[in-house]
Amino acid sequence: MCQIFLICLFTLSKIGGSNTSKSFVHTTESLPQNGALFEGDIIMTDELRKRLLCTSRSCLDGRNSAWDGWDENSKTVIIPYTSDDKFDKTHGDMLKDAFDKYEKYTCIRFKKKDDEKNYINFRSDGDGCSSKMGMQGGRQNVTLGKGCSKLGIFIHEIMHALGFMHEHERPDRDDYVEILFDHIDKKEHSQFEKYGSPSKGELLGQRDYNLNSIMHYKNDDFTKNGLLSGERQTIRSKKNPNLKFGQRENFSKGDARSINEKYCVYKVGTMVQKYNEPELYEDLMRDTNGDFPTYVTDEKAEEDYVVEKMRSDEKAREVVAKLEKSKIFTSLETLEDKLETEIEEKDDSEDYEHVQKLITRLKKEWKETQE
Repeated sequence: MCQIFLICLFTLSKIGGSNTSKSFVHTTESLPQNGALFEGDIIMTDELRKRLLCTSRSCLDGRNSAWDGWDENSKTVIIPYTSDDKFDKTHGDMLKDAFDKYEKYTCIRFKKKDDEKNYINFRSDGDGCSSKMGMQGGRQNVTLGKGCSKLGIFIHEIMHALGFMHEHERPDRDDYVEILFDHIDKKEHSQFEKYGSPSKGELLGQRDYNLNSIMHYKNDDFTKNGLLSGERQTIRSKKNPNLKFGQRENFSKGDARSINEKYCVYKVGTMVQKYNEPELYEDLMRDTNGDFPTYVTDEKAEEDYVVEKMRSDEKAREVVAKLEKSKIFTSLETLEDKLETEIEEKDDSEDYEHVQKLITRLKKEWKETQE
């Protein structure tokens, strides 16, 4: 009887754990080479590798990667920056907007580089969005290339440069979310590893797990399933499986507070009281670990609505399936970009025009329901 019980218990554990969190932790073998992207937008370095593999508090303390531009007179941290010649006006305006958000809610200030040795160089000539983790010394690139023209993405990448990791890597994440490994290619499983330390996220800075963090993955990041699939989720809230998260709009309260606690609340033994005041954060979105609905923008709700409608449209499904087969896009936004390109190149393509008109119509219908 005992043997039968053990066999059944083993079988049940295998079944129950087949598609949810496996509690993976970072290992030497799972981390990419230096210079390669880690978790989609973080550039691997020796220093980051050391921090990811270390389990002591001294390694996990995010202040180890902090910038050192403390200015006693203004009680702020000043970070020099440059932007390359290919950083166009659109990107420049968005970068200024991001700087304004940092100045409004945090003690971080950005100034044009003079003769400082350590500085950030913002560039837009590369593909995608990427940054190194924390201050590395010397010139440090933050790439905001094609597909990154969104204010929240600018804020997100700058937070990486300030030393903040993705929220889902916290050691305590399995208390709040499930990782659905069955929906993720095996080669991408390492994107969902976490820190092995039992300490509660010192490296990230957040006090409590925060699904509203601008540093959190989206529900379907790194999914292997198609745009119109009903099984796109790769991360699911344990408290509310239907929650949408992974916003890229603005700081949550916890994001801004974490930056201030890391850089300015306790500096040289002095408390900068203004960054402890709740009023500073009152118009930012609330933090949540799943107890109440997350912050979902109209843009995200609109996208979900359009995708849901496209699932029931036969012609849309055919075209989407054709594009997905060539792995051209992974979201509605990139679908629309692709469709616009295809329509320009193939004016006689009724299929592409059909889907473009469908998306436009569905957006209009959705907006009318909100009035």
